[in-house]
Amino acid sequence: MKTTCCTSHSIPWSCTNSTETAVRICTLLLPGSHSVPDIILHGPFPPPFGGVALHIIRLAEQLVERGFGVRGHSTAGVRHDLPWVRKEGFPSALQRTPVHLHTDEGNARRTVLLGRVWTALRRPYALTVHSFRHRPDLEHFDAALAGVYHNARAIIAISSETRTALVERLKLNPDTISVIPSALPVSHWEQECPKPDLPNGWLQAKVRVLANAGRVVRYNGADLYGIDTLLDAHNQLSSPDMALLIVLGEIVDNDLYRLYQERVQALRNVFLVHGLQSPLAPVVHEAHIVVRPTRTEGGESLTLVEAIEDGVWAVGSDSVRRPPEAVLFKTGDAADLARVLHTVSTTDTTAPAMPRNAVNAEAIIQLFTNRGLLPQVTANQ
Repeated sequence: MKTTCCTSHSIPWSCTNSTETAVRICTLLLPGSHSVPDIILHGPFPPPFGGVALHIIRLAEQLVERGFGVRGHSTAGVRHDLPWVRKEGFPSALQRTPVHLHTDEGNARRTVLLGRVWTALRRPYALTVHSFRHRPDLEHFDAALAGVYHNARAIIAISSETRTALVERLKLNPDTISVIPSALPVSHWEQECPKPDLPNGWLQAKVRVLANAGRVVRYNGADLYGIDTLLDAHNQLSSPDMALLIVLGEIVDNDLYRLYQERVQALRNVFLVHGLQSPLAPVVHEAHIVVRPTRTEGGESLTLVEAIEDGVWAVGSDSVRRPPEAVLFKTGDAADLARVLHTVSTTDTTAPAMPRNAVNAEAIIQLFTNRGLLPQVTANQ
């Protein structure tokens, strides 16, 4: 019987798979298989199933497939089916193994604390910055953050916009920051997770539209993920054939969440799911259109990349650079989004597809190898 990610005694990927790669992945990630891992991935592992968490899972798989030993230290959840991940703690901060921290503007305090400890221990570390929006309440950390970034062996920004924000805010040398998008091939762990229970009204619709918001939160007074714009667009379309599913993660702004609930109750064929306990990839596979109406974000959107790789129409706001296969609308413009949704849902053209590739993983590994964060791995290793 195939072992999947959601069974009580499961492991990250199926060890009953007879392929050499699958067996190697399982062996390298099980506790004790690498007494001293090559690198620690430090960040928000699932749950929740946000973009950063899934990026780390995918990066771990890419590293293991190339022969590296990996462990995870989680700033968020710990799952029984990811036995190579443990909760972060002070003892783990004192280790000497190279560490790769995944951070953003909201994690300034943790980044400063860990960076100072690692610097004092002369522990090599890298930083991947998934967004760096201006937060007036955290700008007093900027000077300390600049020191932590200066001491890092490698800095990765997932977009040129994020690199620009780092340079302008922290006065960093742009040549010290590598821009590597966060899109990586969907992991076996995600693919093997059973599809979650979804509303029948959405599954049975002729046109299934999907959107997700990792956090229910405002930024600069507006709905960061643009769910308000999407609801307005859906209301303008009033199509009996179209159903909208919105998957929500962490609720930071309860007033905004209540507003979502009130609006959904007043609209037809709109379904709200909060706290999905599985990856989004199986849900993307069921959709015809995936929408990313964010007012801003750190990169092009893992969700849109997943959709394109799966042959699903990807629609995104023009607030940031998007994959070339995505169809764009004007940020915050519900009428323009309604126009795009109508066009895409009625076209006879097949959605443009993007082949899965690991070019970004190769770029990370090459950077880390050059900076002494990963060992050279021979072909026979």
